[in-house]
Amino acid sequence: MDTISDRIQTLIASLGIRKVDFATNLNITQAFVSQICSGARNPSDRTISDICRIYGVREHWLRTGEGDMMEPLERDQEIARILGRILSADSPSVKRRFINVLCKASEEELEAIERFAIRLAEEYKKETGGE
Repeated sequence: MDTISDRIQTLIASLGIRKVDFATNLNITQAFVSQICSGARNPSDRTISDICRIYGVREHWLRTGEGDMMEPLERDQEIARILGRILSADSPSVKRRFINVLCKASEEELEAIERFAIRLAEEYKKETGGE
């Protein structure tokens, strides 16, 4: 990845979000994000700072392409960041609906989901002969 535009496009793709959601979370326009991604415009220092803060990106990587893209996170931080991205997206998604239903589930429903997940994992192990 030679340019900051390439790295921002890579970041958006790795996050699995649309440019419009990326723009909304940064409080910039989708048109500006498209211009950045095409190389027609460069992000300001403030935009770079916001990208790094909101998405956990290493500023050195974003500016130079060197090193790891993302800051290392504890597991709980990673889960919070993922949930935050899903819930901050403007458009409804299957992930958002799933989280919404999961949050409203009773203890009995959650236990049923847990039993189902365990059975599914066991079946997968049988079929693949793996872990």
